[in-house]
Amino acid sequence: KMVEDLIKSFVKEEFIDKIDYSTLKPVKSSFVSSGFKGRETDVIWTLKIDGKEAYVYILIDFQSTVDKFMALRLMTYTGLFYEYLLKQKKKKKKKLPDKLPPVFPVLLYNGTKKWSAPLNINELIDISFPSLRKYIPQFCYYKIEETDFTSEALLEIENLVSRLFLIELSKIEDLAEIIEDTIKILKKEVSKELQRDFGLWIRGILGKK
Repeated sequence: KMVEDLIKSFVKEEFIDKIDYSTLKPVKSSFVSSGFKGRETDVIWTLKIDGKEAYVYILIDFQSTVDKFMALRLMTYTGLFYEYLLKQKKKKKKKLPDKLPPVFPVLLYNGTKKWSAPLNINELIDISFPSLRKYIPQFCYYKIEETDFTSEALLEIENLVSRLFLIELSKIEDLAEIIEDTIKILKKEVSKELQRDFGLWIRGILGKK
């Protein structure tokens, strides 16, 4: 539900209208932790776009400083993920695909400092000779930065992701009304499990603020 809301409301790309959201499934987090030597904030989802397999890789960045080399980091993660897919095929003795499925890399950033890192890996590579340009990799990631949205804009988007952004961005004195509105959405739209998890998250935010 949260991933669907995130994509529908905060990703502005043509292909999102062709996503079959009923096919959204998480790739096991144990893989993310071990294969990527990663963090609980790295999540991968499989879905179908126009009936074909694709993946959404979401990296949630809680750091206050901007990672200049985020494009390199995400390109590396994507490459490791492709290797994992091929190893799984070999392990199950399945035929290797002619082509790899697309991966849509998303950075969800909630730091206070404005994100200024390049979105494309080629901006991080020095080209001393123009003839080398064709060998430079092309890789972009999609940035969703919470502070890019005003409170008014977030209030108009009536889903849990917009309320999550609002709660993180708001001052303590403004939270009561926002949380009350969020609880109404929770009771109306989501499972008991997500209600519980969201409640624990709100409690943590209140303690932090």
